[in-house]
Amino acid sequence: MLGKRLKYLRNELNKTQNEVAESIKISRANYSHFENNRNEPDSEILNRLADYFDVTTDYLLGRNNMRKSAEVKQVEKDDWVSVPVVGTIKCGPGGIIYEDIEGFTSYPKSDLDSSHEYVVLNATGDSMIGDGINAGDLALIQKEPDFVQGKIYAVIVDSEEATLKRVTRTNDSVILSPSNPKYEPRIITGLELEMFQIIGRLINIKRNYY
Repeated sequence: MLGKRLKYLRNELNKTQNEVAESIKISRANYSHFENNRNEPDSEILNRLADYFDVTTDYLLGRNNMRKSAEVKQVEKDDWVSVPVVGTIKCGPGGIIYEDIEGFTSYPKSDLDSSHEYVVLNATGDSMIGDGINAGDLALIQKEPDFVQGKIYAVIVDSEEATLKRVTRTNDSVILSPSNPKYEPRIITGLELEMFQIIGRLINIKRNYY
């Protein structure tokens, strides 16, 4: 249970194993052992993990399903922001087109940067399951035209529907990498680069449980 929950929480924050390991001051190899249930952390490291993911140690160990202790905090309506959930994103003659608006979902205002716009993309397919992104998940996208190498972005190529992929750039190409090994990376070159557009960066994933 510990490994499963660590992986879920890490993917929820869109962090690599190395980033988590560095934050709690252990080696990536040691952290990997925890996620793969090959080793168990001592009490000190378990507390560091709980603090990092902002959950209780009991939640990490699977003793209960409550992330936080039973502390009641009143949340004001103004503390939340509604973001539209979009079924399909395409590129049209006038720019980005949002189709199939499926409703709205709320996020804490403190989690969003007020200088950016946001949209929620309803994830489809299984090309990013290695990053914990499954069909039906709600992907919060921070709209921005530029990117950081290797991060996950919602992108459009040649007026197709938006897709979530890890994006890297070379001098003359853009590489869109899935995290499911049954799919090959897509390399965008030449005239295709003119039809390539970044919608924004993946901030977090909400999962629907049926």
